[in-house]
Order: sequence, then C-alpha cells, then structure tokens
Amino acid sequence: MGHFEVIMTLLAEGAVQGKLRKLVEGTVRDYLDHMSQRGFESYVQALLDHDEVCENLKDFCVQRHSEFRYPSAVFNMLNLPRSSL
Repeated sequence: MGHFEVIMTLLAEGAVQGKLRKLVEGTVRDYLDHMSQRGFESYVQALLDHDEVCENLKDFCVQRHSEFRYPSAVFNMLNLPRSSL
C-alpha cells in the first residue's frame, strides 16, 4: 500500500503525465478492484488504521470512484466513508 501511496503522490505532484499517467492510474485502479474482491479487505484495513495513512491514494479513489468496477468494496477496504461515493 505504501508503494501505491508513493505512486499517487508522484501523480498528484504532476511528475507523471500522458500515456504513462493513464497506465499507472489504470493499474492501481484495477489492482484495488481485484484486492477488494479477493478477500484482502481486513489486511488492507489493518494497514490503513489511521486516517492520515495513504491520503493521496484515498484521494485518488474518491476522485475516480466512478472508474472502479466495485467502488463500494474498494471504499470499504480503504476505510473511506460511503458518503464520498
């Protein structure tokens, strides 16, 4: 999860643009969707036990919620409020 946070921080700061940015966003999105459907929810929730952890990753998910196949499951996994959907 820390790796995803570093990547999302680089994206948020504009360090990655164009096709590479879309590829990275899609990869992270698909991986989170996959994790949420394969039973990793409790593992990820334990890693993100503070609101301050992975803020850029959480912001990415809130901003791109419509692009997830299973947005509710991803939000549950990342301890994001459903009101953000």
